[in-house]
Amino acid sequence: GEYLTKTGNFGSPDEIISKEASKFVQSKTMVDDAFSKLPGEYKVPAIDDALKMVINKGEKTSTISVKAPFLDRAKELYAKSQTQGLNMSEVNEIKRLLEREVKLGYNKMMNPNTVQKATNVDRAIRDWQFEKADYLGFKNVREMNKQTQISKFIIDKLGDKIVGQQALNNVGLTDWIVLAGGDPTAVGAFLTKKFFSSKSIQAKIAKMMSGESGG
Repeated sequence: GEYLTKTGNFGSPDEIISKEASKFVQSKTMVDDAFSKLPGEYKVPAIDDALKMVINKGEKTSTISVKAPFLDRAKELYAKSQTQGLNMSEVNEIKRLLEREVKLGYNKMMNPNTVQKATNVDRAIRDWQFEKADYLGFKNVREMNKQTQISKFIIDKLGDKIVGQQALNNVGLTDWIVLAGGDPTAVGAFLTKKFFSSKSIQAKIAKMMSGESGG
């Protein structure tokens, strides 16, 4: 509550989520941009694990004549990882591929182990990036990431309350924002179209609002 008051984020739960979603996407992008400025090329086992998972998904979803659109790029990155290593922009790209195609590309209820594995690998890569940033003297990256974490917490908490885990396919609302492509200006419209325009969700929001004004 204190954070929302301090940042002037007032309104109905869906409006609060939309505003935080823009902040979430902007700070996530800023962190990625900061990472991409780190010099050097790297060979990291967790990144190879991520690429193998993405390639595996790509091969499973390709036919003889129609390849998964991300498959060639994933193979190209894997080959480069084995020879000269990957720069931080490429590492960011792999993280996004892993999140979109594997972590969120499978149903958490049907493929819990695959989703968990992708989540673990995703976290390991991000932890490694922060360690590398600290080591190279880019101390402000962790600070920038705090906004991402605060917004993520608020969005997922409210999303859970308003939308519910079933409609969210048992992942956080921020994961859906990542899937939407991460354009801060388009996030509000995406959330409205995907979730908030539903009659039952509108009723839940109205109920929450009347509860607040009554309390």
